[in-house]
Amino acid sequence: MKCRLIFHNILHNRKKAVRAIISICFSVMLIFFSINAYISFQDMRLQNAYQTNGEYNITLHNVTYKVRDWILEQYKDQATLGVEKIVANVNNELCIVDSDAASITMNHYQLEKGIFPQKENEIAISATAKYKNVYIAKQFDLGDTVTFKDQTYTISGILNDYDYSTQDVYKVAIVNGSIRGNLYNIYIHFNDRRDYQPGYKAIKKYMDLSSKQIFNGDTAHGFMEGYHMITNGDLNAIEIDRSGGLEDTNIGQLLMGFIILIILTSLILGIHIFLSYMSERSNQQGILMSLGFSNSYIFSAYFLEGFILIIIGCVLGLILGRYITILIFKLIQSLRTIPLEHFAPQFQPISYMVIWGICVLDFIVGICPVLIYRSRMKMIDIMKGGKNNYKVKDKRGSEKGNIMMRYSIRDTGDYEKVFSFLSLVLIGMVTMLVLMVNRYVSYQLLSEESQDVQFSLISDDVSHMDDFENLIPGVSYYDEVYDTMGEFFIDPSLINMDYADDLIFSDDEKGVWCEIVGVSEKQYNRKIEMSQEVSYNKFVQSGGVIIIDNYKNTEDCILNDIPDTLKYAGRQEEEGPVFSEGEVPVFGRSRFLNWKDQNGIAIIVPEELFKKQFDYTNVLININVKSGYELKAAEFLNTHAPVYEYSFFDTLTDYIRDQDNKKTIQGGTYGIFVIIMVINFLAVLYIHALTFVRRRHNFAILKAIGRTDSSIILPMLLTKIGQGIVVSIVAVFIVTLLCRLYLSEITKNIVLVDGWKSIALVLAFVLFIQIVAIFMDVIQLKRQRILKDLREE
Repeated sequence: MKCRLIFHNILHNRKKAVRAIISICFSVMLIFFSINAYISFQDMRLQNAYQTNGEYNITLHNVTYKVRDWILEQYKDQATLGVEKIVANVNNELCIVDSDAASITMNHYQLEKGIFPQKENEIAISATAKYKNVYIAKQFDLGDTVTFKDQTYTISGILNDYDYSTQDVYKVAIVNGSIRGNLYNIYIHFNDRRDYQPGYKAIKKYMDLSSKQIFNGDTAHGFMEGYHMITNGDLNAIEIDRSGGLEDTNIGQLLMGFIILIILTSLILGIHIFLSYMSERSNQQGILMSLGFSNSYIFSAYFLEGFILIIIGCVLGLILGRYITILIFKLIQSLRTIPLEHFAPQFQPISYMVIWGICVLDFIVGICPVLIYRSRMKMIDIMKGGKNNYKVKDKRGSEKGNIMMRYSIRDTGDYEKVFSFLSLVLIGMVTMLVLMVNRYVSYQLLSEESQDVQFSLISDDVSHMDDFENLIPGVSYYDEVYDTMGEFFIDPSLINMDYADDLIFSDDEKGVWCEIVGVSEKQYNRKIEMSQEVSYNKFVQSGGVIIIDNYKNTEDCILNDIPDTLKYAGRQEEEGPVFSEGEVPVFGRSRFLNWKDQNGIAIIVPEELFKKQFDYTNVLININVKSGYELKAAEFLNTHAPVYEYSFFDTLTDYIRDQDNKKTIQGGTYGIFVIIMVINFLAVLYIHALTFVRRRHNFAILKAIGRTDSSIILPMLLTKIGQGIVVSIVAVFIVTLLCRLYLSEITKNIVLVDGWKSIALVLAFVLFIQIVAIFMDVIQLKRQRILKDLREE
């Protein structure tokens, strides 16, 4: 009998049942596809990044077992890798170390004797650990023990020392454990160039300066050179190429943010349509109860009916999601030479969690028709009391119609209210994310390569120098770091230099080392002028940043070629000279080697950038030069370094110069911003349309007890304002939380519209579309003459 009831309901409402199945199918399909697409996107980038061929080192983070096993199989017999086998660490992180003597890296982990670590608690280390001044020296040999993170390791191999006359080097390669049978190596390169260089200052709170203690590996990523392993697992994918630059991972993280939104949207829409179908069963509740069916029997029938629809929809969704993913990968394969079998979609655990979550939700809402029916019956009983019910007053003079208004809140729209609220939260999240993406895209436009030079500042709120984990990702900190005001360093991640005046370069290295010689007293505007043309007058007028290139390879020539409008005051004491009105600071001792288009560079920076009131410690600068090489990282590392903050409204009007025809290109996000906001607007109107019947009855009841239109609309507006405030706060909180968890690298590089500005913007948008929807409802109500129809019933 129960099965007949179930299938009779499905067949009788087959169109709506098919719609419910399709909604679940597409929800699961989108979720499955989104998750697998993101994972495969990571694998794809990692596979593209893997181009070692015995020439340089690379680290692959968080690769899947399929990709890891494929790489291990492909390169297991290559002796040029410098290790007896490639091993994966606990994070599935491939550590492939190149020790080919013909390599361009100059940094070779070659064994002098012994073997590379093959077992747990083994370590390979350089024979000598030399340090200047405060550091002590110790000779190591095979069989000796060292302590790392309170664990003792046996030295299985001795590594050769660098043959640098100007440097003392301490190298170590260790095995830190065995997880799931996969041994893994951590390779650390540590340079000591002067007493107060970053290694000593940054690790002093972690490191016991004894011969047996090796500094904490959790902070080792701060000292990695361009070609060496990055042991910190925060970034999903890191490419270390010949230029020493780290591949930007913000695109992958941004993709993850949109995938989260796709999943949330899919769940809300899919479950909303499914619950709409299930709620219609409440119309049959009275009939089934009059026939003698119990509430538990009806509930179990409803639950099984929904469960059948869920199983059908989930199975179809998984099948479609798998084949759509494969189809897209084949399309990508046709465009790029990527082995498809290494990126085949996989059933991720979260896919099953989503399916079971929907089933649990079905179990919970299976009883909703019973509750909705009871609430509706109470409503009908009150309404059957006749028109006098609207007019009778109690002892306190209040109308009994207020009772009906309270019951009207508990009608069939209960679940719709919940999903209407969730939908508004989602829309607020989308709005907030659009603001963030707009800022990110604007920053990318300002940071793209050009034929000349561009100057970009990104804030990074770091409390103090010693906290290496909070420093800007993708920046190599192994060279000179300064504490004093007015000192500055540009690091291309491949430079090897001593603190002396002469810089040490190899034939394959590109880099520049500069030092601020002072700051100007003149006050400049904070706005940075972005321009291809080197205009000295414009610099003086606007306080912009000018990069002067194409100078000779000596400091004297650089300084002498500066126009008369900008006077160089010369270098004085260590704290830097003081400039007179109209004079500006200049970076001195700038060098490029093997750059065809230019031989030198000088950078002029306004005093405004060094004001002490800016409470930031890091500024990242990207400099692109004519030769096409990009200096990946530059750092202000004094305690009061400034920041140029892009406000949301600024990014909508920011511009850059086109490389060819010098046309002005707008910030580029107007169109996307408008489209997404229009979609949000239509989504809210759709949600209001779905719940229109409930509001129509509420409006009619309030009119029946003598309320005027204004007395009805005003409380509705106040309710919507309160709801909008809650929605805005919840949306901003969720987006901020997601950014902290999944988009941390983006939020470090983008100053979000913080605090009340975020809530105000989202609130303004949500309230606007809600108020428009309310007035549209009122117009519809008046047209349909609902009050007359209700009284006639």
